[in-house]
Amino acid sequence: MGLEFRLLGPFEVRDDDRPVPINGVKPRQLLASLLLHPDRPVSVDRLIEVLWPIDPPRSAAANIQTYISGLRTCLGDDHVVRYPPGYAVVIGPADLDVASFLRETDEAIRLRRLGYLADAQRTLESALARWRGSPLADLPPSPLWQVELDQLTERRLAALSELLDLRIRLGDPDRAVAELRGLTAEHPLREGLWALLIRALVAAGRRADALTVYAEVRHTLAEELGVGPGPELQRLHNDLLAADATPIASHPVGQQLPADAAIVLRGLAAFGDATVPAWFAGALLEDGEEQMDRLVSARLAVDAGVDALGQRRYRVPVLVRMLADAQSGDWPQPDEAGLVRVLGGLLSLAEDAGHALPHSPFGPGQSVAPRWKPPMTEVDDPVAWFVTEQDILLTAIEVAGRLNRPDFAWELALATVPWCDLAGHPEVWETGHQTALAICRRLDDQLGVAVTLRGLGQLHLYRDEYAQADAAFGRARLLFAQLGQPAGVAAALSGLGAVHRVRGELDLAVDYYSRALEAFVECAEPSGEAYARGAIGQVWLARGNLDRAQEWLESALNLAEVIGDRHRTAHLRQALGSVARREGREQDARGLLDQALAGFTTIGDIHGEAYALVELGRLEQTPAEAADRLTRALHIYQRLGDRRAEADTAERLGQLHGAAGQRELAAAYLDEARRLRAQL
Repeated sequence: MGLEFRLLGPFEVRDDDRPVPINGVKPRQLLASLLLHPDRPVSVDRLIEVLWPIDPPRSAAANIQTYISGLRTCLGDDHVVRYPPGYAVVIGPADLDVASFLRETDEAIRLRRLGYLADAQRTLESALARWRGSPLADLPPSPLWQVELDQLTERRLAALSELLDLRIRLGDPDRAVAELRGLTAEHPLREGLWALLIRALVAAGRRADALTVYAEVRHTLAEELGVGPGPELQRLHNDLLAADATPIASHPVGQQLPADAAIVLRGLAAFGDATVPAWFAGALLEDGEEQMDRLVSARLAVDAGVDALGQRRYRVPVLVRMLADAQSGDWPQPDEAGLVRVLGGLLSLAEDAGHALPHSPFGPGQSVAPRWKPPMTEVDDPVAWFVTEQDILLTAIEVAGRLNRPDFAWELALATVPWCDLAGHPEVWETGHQTALAICRRLDDQLGVAVTLRGLGQLHLYRDEYAQADAAFGRARLLFAQLGQPAGVAAALSGLGAVHRVRGELDLAVDYYSRALEAFVECAEPSGEAYARGAIGQVWLARGNLDRAQEWLESALNLAEVIGDRHRTAHLRQALGSVARREGREQDARGLLDQALAGFTTIGDIHGEAYALVELGRLEQTPAEAADRLTRALHIYQRLGDRRAEADTAERLGQLHGAAGQRELAAAYLDEARRLRAQL
């Protein structure tokens, strides 16, 4: 078999299938760096950055020479050569698994183009068998390897996609489904893998499961990227809907549908192509579940299977909805009271889910729309409930508008805020609030206008759109004051204080926060009072008055602990940790920040987690530990779109790497910080 270099998994060198010992982590890192660029030079400077990313020793270049000498002893002088400005590995007759993998995948593509599908499948299976795990899985990662490793991962995914497509075409969809389930879980934003899974399910005769998968990917893309499915997925979805539909206009059931069944059908059709939970039928009509069975038997509704919450779900095919619209004069309309029960049920469940999440003190302080409790329906996992029902909630706001019920529109939008804020779903937050705002303005519901403006102001603040945030908070404050709503006034004043604090206008910030505190006390909202006290403490911290900051923050923390507000407690411990760090009390600071980080992690607040990581990064003893904390925080800020915090963290990382002599990394981070600040 000869000499083999294996990078596609734990790093191995073998000779005639016997391991060649390469002792020491750094010699193995060095050889791996050379093998990622076979037959090409890798500079000594680059090798030093791989082996010592932080604080390279003065003897680094000499150490490299020592490691090269050891590699020549193991592999021979013909394989490891001096190649100015560095060194290279000459592969020669040896086998490099990366090169063999790439060669075989290219051959498989050629065979497929010639129509030899079975041969192409066997070749791809051989190529993919070379993968034993993540490339270089047993070596410390290096940012300088990332481009090459990302390219290899992309090629592997492309080869897997090609192989699974061939399995579907060659009559083995069930095996493809099993593998694609794992791949879509591992790569949830790869639309091509989802499309393959839907095709495999259709080929296996599982159309209902294929529709469920489409709903899942639509939720995932909206949640993570704020976009809908692309053209290929939309085409597959339309094909499924067309295949589902029957020529019901001439179907005797369509012509002679009982009145009760027609009421349930039109009520479900009001929610468009979304799948709805089974309890909707019982809300629409007392014997709705019986009518639902009749509709499914007549193929006027589709059983969409069981969702992630264990609920049975249904949907009305597109052609059935068209028929229902065409026969609107002949079929009875759904009772408005039934649709109101559906909206009240969604609102009740959304509030149950929201109560299990960190409390927001920024509501109007009152409920308006009637609630209805769906029977035998509990929210055991609030995050999973919102993920599953986010589309239905947004559609329900539109239905509320069609019913001229602005109270449901703004309360449903507001009910999503705890989840959107905690898990980072600005697209759901914005869509719901903008839709509700338009409905409230059309129907002159001033309380709803104030609530939705306050919510949109918070989104503008998160996006560093300070002028828009200021305008939204200011208008909401005026409306709340006109309506005599002290809780709403306090919420709007809190937003105005935050705008001015971020802008550095600290006198205005503390004035608004103080007024908010008075309003929260007036309406007996202790969570809001804890927020306002903590916010005033943050202003004193920004001013550098650590004694006053400590005083306000401790009073806020005491109140938050008394009322059991874990989320506010974590925020306040983080702020107090910052005070302790600035005063040089490092042990106290680390204890408070560790508690804050644990609190954010338990709650699931990744934004707060990032802030705590940044503060802990300032306390780390070594640059490497600090860089690790800051890098984790940077990834969170990037995901959430917090450009100001992302810029500050990138700048700090640039400074750290610059001090460690990592010029390329330092320059990249500092350039990124400048680019982000230019956007702001």
